[in-house]
Amino acid sequence: MCSSDLVAWQIGVISSDVADEGKLRGEPWILTSSTPGSEEALAANLLVGTDHGRDSLGMRMAYKALQKENAANYGFRRSDAALQVVFVSDGDDDSTSEEQQQFLTWMQKEAASTGRKVQASAVVGDVPGGCSENAAQASPGTAYVAVADQLGGVVQSICAFDFAGIARTIGDQGVEWNREFVLQAKPDAGSVVVWVNGGRTQRWVLDDQTLVFDTPPDPGATIEVDYTLGDG
Repeated sequence: MCSSDLVAWQIGVISSDVADEGKLRGEPWILTSSTPGSEEALAANLLVGTDHGRDSLGMRMAYKALQKENAANYGFRRSDAALQVVFVSDGDDDSTSEEQQQFLTWMQKEAASTGRKVQASAVVGDVPGGCSENAAQASPGTAYVAVADQLGGVVQSICAFDFAGIARTIGDQGVEWNREFVLQAKPDAGSVVVWVNGGRTQRWVLDDQTLVFDTPPDPGATIEVDYTLGDG
């Protein structure tokens, strides 16, 4: 089971061209897990074309797209959701070093202020030599790879054939799986026994009436909890 089956998500697409001002593309411009024909709509939104400016300002435009002051994209960013920025390019980022640092710093501050997972991933030419295979050719995406590494994202080759697999990997990496599960009643703390997929585990703590795992159980896992009722 993949993350798209279990998570409420939304996706927007921008180009790296300064003329587009970081505005989300397409109709609808925000795709969600309940959008009819979301796969076809996303494919259409991703067709940015080649008749754009010479410079590819990925990080500059990503920063601009995510700012609250960008009224054109109002409603896209949700403060209670994890954020995954994915750069897809057959070249490197032409943003200035100051603009790249601005994007990185903003992403780090966003993670600190929301308490949510904030990542950047890169589907670009291999570093250091670029790539040329499957009828695709790309120069190395050095700056994109560097920011993806710093923000804990996924790095994949744009020359790879399996784009569905790449999308799945990035999606699963960006999901913030639940670690906390509220029990139906307050238990006697000493009586709690927990099984995950039939195996007993002790990788959890009890916070009043909430079971908190050290790490999130696998997507679709079966969790069983046995306990006696506590006082109150």
